Amino acid sequence: MAGRTDFLRHIVNKILAERKIPWQVGSDIRKFVGQAEDKYKFSIYGGDPARLAEYLSSRDFDDVLSIFRDSGLVKVAEEILEKVIEAYRDYPEVVEAAKKRLEQLKGRVEAVPEPLAKLGDAISSAVPPGARVRRLEGKVVIEYGGAVIEVSPEDAGYRVVYSLSGEERLTSLGEVVALVKKIMNLLP
Repeated sequence: MAGRTDFLRHIVNKILAERKIPWQVGSDIRKFVGQAEDKYKFSIYGGDPARLAEYLSSRDFDDVLSIFRDSGLVKVAEEILEKVIEAYRDYPEVVEAAKKRLEQLKGRVEAVPEPLAKLGDAISSAVPPGARVRRLEGKVVIEYGGAVIEVSPEDAGYRVVYSLSGEERLTSLGEVVALVKKIMNLLP
């Protein structure tokens, strides 16, 4: 079975579909795993399935796990890893990498650095409904409307990088002035 089971097509896509994952979450997960498949070449279709071990141990897979965590879908990630352990039993390095990740998810090993986890929780409680908060590559990323805010912990505090884009059609000069003032109040 191991030589015929493809991680993205036969495990990830199947479990996401069976669990009726929200469309945007599933789309993000599929996108990240698809990019990783190109980068790590672990597909059974012209790649080397043993390279899945490298991906499961990588920062790229951390990003996928962050999506599961931030969406409250850790159990789905655990199910995917359990299926990998079963399906890739002929690849001991893949099984070992999947087991390590499974232990992290089940809380036996801390997977997210404590300061980043606290930062993500604090920000999640402060953003309006509909804002998307994710932990990616050592930072917390917030997306809402036309705003993107990235917060990274540093030795002496936090680094905040933000951008805002949008467009409004206004009918009066008073509305224009009010909007410009509002935008200016956002600037440091």
